[in-house]
Amino acid sequence: MIRDELDHFMMAHGVRQFPNTVETMSFDFIRAMLARSDTVAFCPQGVVRAELGRGDFVAVDVDGMAMMGSIGIATVGGTARLPTLAKAMIACLEDEVRAQGLE
Repeated sequence: MIRDELDHFMMAHGVRQFPNTVETMSFDFIRAMLARSDTVAFCPQGVVRAELGRGDFVAVDVDGMAMMGSIGIATVGGTARLPTLAKAMIACLEDEVRAQGLE
């Protein structure tokens, strides 16, 4: 999903492909690669939130545009049949989304 969104975003800005591209789904690898090189990574901001907060990494604003993808929670039969712990987890996620102003 991230790759598709990135491709569309870059094509809209006239960039067809990057030289020396590494594609990974490992957020641990992304953090390690950024810490050890002069690399630019496209990843969810939450993945590097701690590093950004400490000033270890710098977020790059691309034309003032943010890429946002939809993320949701799907359940069979709604939340009424979920265990209490699952309901609590969903409530925590909803609280964090509101706290981040991402509603």
